Amino acid sequence: MGNKYKVRIEIGQYEFVEVEKDTAEDAKLAYNEIKTVFGRNVPQTELDTLRDKDFNQIIDAQLTGNLKVDQYEALQKMTPTQRAVADVIKRALARLKAKEEKK
Repeated sequence: MGNKYKVRIEIGQYEFVEVEKDTAEDAKLAYNEIKTVFGRNVPQTELDTLRDKDFNQIIDAQLTGNLKVDQYEALQKMTPTQRAVADVIKRALARLKAKEEKK
């Protein structure tokens, strides 16, 4: 039995599409087709996504209230999972701020 190429692409917070192909070329074609079908939520390549280092900087800036304008471009490169984490933090900070203002 030869090598199999598995393509697993996250398309939502808890959603993914997975296919298995016999050749690398077939796997690449499947990847591109999935990307086309599911649209902008699927990054073209790993290079088009936000690197962990940059994601950590965004989260640090978010937590300290120092999110800068130039970081908004990086927000567009977040994977759905990274975006979900950032959204949870954003909502938590808003709740904490609201509690603080009530005091």
